[in-house]
Amino acid sequence: MRRKWICLLTATLMTVFCAGPFLRSALAQGGGRIIARSQIRNTGTSDTADTVNPIGSLTLTENGGKEVFTLRVKNLFLTDLSIYMGLTNFFDGTNTPVVVVAPLPRGNIKLGSWTRTLTGTGGAPPEFQLVGIANLTDLSDIFRIDVGNPGTTNIIGGTNFITCTVTPTNGIVITVCTTNIIGGATNIFINSFAWAPVPPLVANPSASSFHTGFTMQQPSPSIDAQAHGNVRLSYNGASGRSKLDITLNGLLPGQHYALWLSDGGSNYIANTFSLSTGSSKGRGEAAHLHLDTAVGDSLPIQASSTADLTGRVFSVLDGSGFIYLTGSLP
Repeated sequence: MRRKWICLLTATLMTVFCAGPFLRSALAQGGGRIIARSQIRNTGTSDTADTVNPIGSLTLTENGGKEVFTLRVKNLFLTDLSIYMGLTNFFDGTNTPVVVVAPLPRGNIKLGSWTRTLTGTGGAPPEFQLVGIANLTDLSDIFRIDVGNPGTTNIIGGTNFITCTVTPTNGIVITVCTTNIIGGATNIFINSFAWAPVPPLVANPSASSFHTGFTMQQPSPSIDAQAHGNVRLSYNGASGRSKLDITLNGLLPGQHYALWLSDGGSNYIANTFSLSTGSSKGRGEAAHLHLDTAVGDSLPIQASSTADLTGRVFSVLDGSGFIYLTGSLP
């Protein structure tokens, strides 16, 4: 497990080092400031009152030789929070490791607010350089930012002594943690309560904004001849805000409905719908799903933005697995 962790971290960071200079050159053509903004959303791993609805923003800027990282989050009524760098651009739970970057100071205890600004001159802030990130553009569309605190370990037998050794090698920082069990080693897990993707740093983030949608279709043969629905997706590049709205009508009463989404050739349950008796046509039941990262909602399958949902197949299924509606963007 330790060797797999180290190999994954090493391979990922080496990819960044090779690609980073070319990405920075392309993004910074014409000079001036480049910027990326995204929004904090929940991880879906906890529904307690302390963590259910974190909201906030992530802003990265490069302007000349100055690079600034700013993270703001509130509605987290916890302690010991830190900023972590995840090794994917979407939240995938414990499937990939994270690297701790810096502690996150609490601002207002009543609001559960936390804020940290990290600044670098001639490169990324020192906190990021220590974990192998030379420039903030190296994070773009590759890594994510998590907010969390220390969790449990996989130590067997119990111990109260852990030593971590940090070894920089060829610009790559490797952390190995050992216990007081001779030859023992452990992965340190964190509790992740909020996260944000890192979109590309560009001169005009608004250029990536879009509004689109499609009408869902019934399968053949149809399960419910009255069922119909619409899907709307939007993205605001200036703020990093993603919105997904799905409205369904004419559904058979008495069923629970869920959204399934294709991902890499497989279909996964993503979200359940909120039902309301009586559709706008007076037949069957209506259902809706409204997700907005501005209020801390996570997107289906924890996608980084609605742009990552385009091209996927959306399906509406009941609890028995019958497909009522399906469709995708052309």
